[in-house]
Amino acid sequence: MAAEYLRPFNQGLTGIGSAVNFQHFVESTYLITVLPLIVSNTQSRSTGVIKNYLLPAFGKMSLRELTPLAVQEFFACFRATKLQHEPVD
Repeated sequence: MAAEYLRPFNQGLTGIGSAVNFQHFVESTYLITVLPLIVSNTQSRSTGVIKNYLLPAFGKMSLRELTPLAVQEFFACFRATKLQHEPVD
């Protein structure tokens, strides 16, 4: 019975839960299933934003830890940088 219950987990057939690590989600789901559907210019820009900003800030967090407050704190930090409005946007 245990083997039958664990089979979907072992075969990677289970859905993404809120305990999934952000970096794992990006690398195993987003980059494979969502990014290829976006036009190439947006793909390269999105890849850069993920690599340079999102993974360093949120990479070790689980998806459930990405609360509105955590994201707002992330964006609030950009006010103190020399980045122009467009890159921050």
